[in-house]
Amino acid sequence: METLRDAWAGTEPPSPTARANARAALLERAAAAQSAESGEPVPRVRARRRDWTIGLTAAAVAATVITGFAVAPSLNRGEHFAAQPTTAKGVLERAAYEAEHRPFKAPRPNQWLMVDTRVVLATRWTKTNDALPGPYKTSDDRLWYKVADERAATVDPKSKKLVDRMSIAAYPFPHGYANVARLPTDPAGLIAWWKDKERATNGSGEPAWELLVTQLGMFLMKSVPPPKVQAAVYLAMTRIPGATVATGIKDGLEGRTAVGVGWPTRPGVVQQILFDSSTYTYLGTRDLNGPRPASGTSGVEGTLLSAEFRTRAVYVDGPGQVPN
Repeated sequence: METLRDAWAGTEPPSPTARANARAALLERAAAAQSAESGEPVPRVRARRRDWTIGLTAAAVAATVITGFAVAPSLNRGEHFAAQPTTAKGVLERAAYEAEHRPFKAPRPNQWLMVDTRVVLATRWTKTNDALPGPYKTSDDRLWYKVADERAATVDPKSKKLVDRMSIAAYPFPHGYANVARLPTDPAGLIAWWKDKERATNGSGEPAWELLVTQLGMFLMKSVPPPKVQAAVYLAMTRIPGATVATGIKDGLEGRTAVGVGWPTRPGVVQQILFDSSTYTYLGTRDLNGPRPASGTSGVEGTLLSAEFRTRAVYVDGPGQVPN
């Protein structure tokens, strides 16, 4: 509201006629968007059009900021992202928007995705297997993932030779770009796809939400999905219950600052998906001591258990290739 007041200081408010016309125009646009989805014609809303251009701008912004009125079903920066989001849903919607609008070039079928990660592990534990603060063990890892299939490659740490016939389980999300690009691009469809995969693998029971959190974290770490799939992943996460937000995360990120959206994934543990707090690109995942139950643990809530940060992801022409 302060931004609105500063922007329009000294400006007369729109007239009642302008407000009415603006409202009619917004309703007309909303009806048109719904019509496009359903395929059915929607009658046009008649409105007087004289002397209302400035009033439309002011009233449209006011309606957006004050009432949250959405003029279209798709994500729109002006409607949702005027300020840094403070809720889990807001962070994930922002990440989805940025993913869908970020420049992207699909890889060639003969390429490989090289992913560099940094792994951080706690070294001190309580008798009840809760992590204690530092020191932490840090190691760097590098894998190459084939674009055309589920093959992966790495360099053996002892022999220093390339091992390029690795087969890595998908859990159930794929990592080869050719298969990643076939995933559903709407959140409901993506969740339904996941549930079908889990039922086929583990029986007819309803899969647990905490399993989806863990699997999506692994999926994001080892793949760079096309924009619409990546956006669908983040919007699907908005449907997972129990999410919390943490801001100002810096430990292990080499100067970067992250915002984390977390869920309890097993007793006493919270897993967070991390995004750059400025660009909302995916940065990695981390596990923390979760909320302390009444008895049975002796750790401190929020202490880092483990983390894996993605430091680089780039397409190259073959396994073993490392760009400058």
